[in-house]
Amino acid sequence: MKRAVVIYGPPGAGKGTQANLLAWTKGFIHFDTGKYLEQFVHDPENQKDPAIAAEAKLFDSGALLTPAFVLKLTADKSKEISKSGYSIVFSGSPRTLFEAFGDNKNKGLIETLEKEYEKENLHFLFLE
Repeated sequence: MKRAVVIYGPPGAGKGTQANLLAWTKGFIHFDTGKYLEQFVHDPENQKDPAIAAEAKLFDSGALLTPAFVLKLTADKSKEISKSGYSIVFSGSPRTLFEAFGDNKNKGLIETLEKEYEKENLHFLFLE
């Protein structure tokens, strides 16, 4: 059975470590949102798109990327991972209420995960 796990906590709490343990021991895909976004916005092919180039500038300045941009990318990649039959674990994502729950025009990541993995297979953990 596929599962989705979201791990939250302050910096240094071990989110990435626990996500990696799930990946190594249980076959989850550790979706490191920050790493994925960095690779995406710095991909030379994507730099041709002015909107993505603008997001790359935000990334390089240390600012949060546009929540709608992040939501679209994470939701699309989550669907792809689910359709491949894998469980997924996030370490610190979604970052904003908008990314988590969306708005009148956008489904949030939580709704996407509920659809892809079923509500009873969606788990949230907070590390101190």
